[in-house]
Amino acid sequence: MERVSSMFETLSLILSHPILLAKIIGAVLGSSIAVIFQPDHDTPTRLLARFVIGVVIGVVFSPVVLDWFKLAHVWDYWLAASTGCGATGVLIMQIIFSKRVYDALETRAQDKLDKR
Repeated sequence: MERVSSMFETLSLILSHPILLAKIIGAVLGSSIAVIFQPDHDTPTRLLARFVIGVVIGVVFSPVVLDWFKLAHVWDYWLAASTGCGATGVLIMQIIFSKRVYDALETRAQDKLDKR
């Protein structure tokens, strides 16, 4: 019973702060877009991990985007910034940790070693 009460308290806290709600909704949307439109098919566990990390990136980095572009701190901009950050974060992680990038870096390192 205590756990249910705690969940309702958390939900009421989120709903009472519209900026936090916008950040969470936007990050979930952005991360969902990036995970759905990724080119390779992955295991559900890895997709879920990318989704969760994208949500965290969207929530954390949306204030940076707003300040960088000198945008007003209103609900629409919070939603857009967190959506963009969530999608971009997942896509950048996908590029960095892809097999193609790993192979290219390994080849480049091997070429440098061969030149010595």
